[in-house]
Amino acid sequence: MVAGGVEMRDVETFLTLAEELHFGRTAERLMMSTARVSQTVQAFERRIGGRLFHRTSRRVDLTPLGRSLLAELGPAFETLDRTLGAARERARGVAQLLRVGHLITAENVPEVAALIKAFERRAPHCTVVCLRFDTVRYLDPLYRGDVDVWLTWWPGAFPADRPADGLRNGPPIAQRGRVLLVGCGHPLASRASIGLDDLTEHPVIRMSGEQPAVFRDSWIPRTAPNGRAIATVDQPWHGHHQELATLLERDEYGYLTYSSMLEALPLPPTVRAIPVLDAEPFVLLPLWRTSTEDATTRTFAETIVAPDTW
Repeated sequence: MVAGGVEMRDVETFLTLAEELHFGRTAERLMMSTARVSQTVQAFERRIGGRLFHRTSRRVDLTPLGRSLLAELGPAFETLDRTLGAARERARGVAQLLRVGHLITAENVPEVAALIKAFERRAPHCTVVCLRFDTVRYLDPLYRGDVDVWLTWWPGAFPADRPADGLRNGPPIAQRGRVLLVGCGHPLASRASIGLDDLTEHPVIRMSGEQPAVFRDSWIPRTAPNGRAIATVDQPWHGHHQELATLLERDEYGYLTYSSMLEALPLPPTVRAIPVLDAEPFVLLPLWRTSTEDATTRTFAETIVAPDTW
């Protein structure tokens, strides 16, 4: 109850109808029947002591009393709702700051921006700060405690059988197809698309030894659909994309990655990206340390599985 026998639900119904000016749409938003919306509004009007809406068979409009009440009640209700939400978050242990780290390849992913907005609506007193790191040691900022959550592109499902890594992951935020990067003179360069079977005969470069073992072990599938091992090769590089372009221009090897990598890290025109049609797509995953999991990281993960709120 807010005051004067008025319930929070009454106020919310009034404000929603004042915004929609349509009983059907109001009912859908509040997950109520149209009849229930009408009854709630009528009861609210009786408590106020005057009509708040003009109703006809074709339209709904606010009365002068309704407009003045909306101007005063709307901001007050928003403040009350935020205050109650913040109290609920504090009771759950949600922090006031969530630091999200990532590489440049996750910087302009639209799904990330939508997720952060949804999370901040869900946890309005918690501010998200996104921190970009230019490093080939992908997980170092997370292990050092520089960030609370790390966003990374990952080839499929994150391995659950590596407790030594001390990591947990949330649901996928975004998904992109897998491509093979090759030099223009590579035997597969003229193909419109390939399959994993092609990579049993055309080696792909493994990740640099400076990158985390969990990435090196999972980045390239072990076998193709034909049952043969995918051919891989180690090369002397540190993991920087400039080095990768130089290696690919030799036209001997390819490199498996996600299609959106080229949007963030443009490679020279001597390198081409060929879709790998039967490869599991890459997904953008949130990772956090098991030892630091808290209500904030759990709320962030819960927001991902509720895309209707994005």
